[in-house]
Amino acid sequence: MLRSVLAIGILLSAGSSALAADALEVPPALKQFVPAGHTLIALERADLDGDGTKDYLAVTQEPISEDPNVIEIDEEPGSRRLLVLIAAADGKTYRLAASSDKVVMCAQCGGVMGEPFIGLDVSKKTFTVHHYGGSAWRWSYDYTFNYSRIDKAWQLVESREGSFHATEPDKETMDVYTPKDFGKVALGDFDPYTYVKRKKEAE
Repeated sequence: MLRSVLAIGILLSAGSSALAADALEVPPALKQFVPAGHTLIALERADLDGDGTKDYLAVTQEPISEDPNVIEIDEEPGSRRLLVLIAAADGKTYRLAASSDKVVMCAQCGGVMGEPFIGLDVSKKTFTVHHYGGSAWRWSYDYTFNYSRIDKAWQLVESREGSFHATEPDKETMDVYTPKDFGKVALGDFDPYTYVKRKKEAE
């Protein structure tokens, strides 16, 4: 279920530990898919392609330099990669079916609030990536992808972009986009800055 900006704001103000910041232990069967130097920060299981076996949805993060000179020139420190890892028939080995370096925001891309990645919701043939951040003005970005048997790919089916001022959380605004707004967008082609604009320019 998609979480509203207001609900997430309440959790954070109450000291929730929902933010994905700690490194997780990598299951042996998945170690080959974690890029060198990256840490695993999110891992969920579900039947992502609808074949009856449980797969993995993982998020890895590149290391953040402690050198302030490097941090200043790094536009997205702690960049993330989302991996769709599909199980073989034996349910013990996996293959990389899709990935994205843009769908999960970087570790320090949440504005004053810092970490913007809230987590993942997964279920059969679908998953949602959640973000929340800002300062006085709070925002959220939730991207939902479904598996297409025809295209054998995970495609964007809904994007929810919310915002509200911290002093008026009951006045949240929410923009919801669907394929009629952005066309067919596969996970690997998704860019949060152009996915809607690209469709409008083509018309």
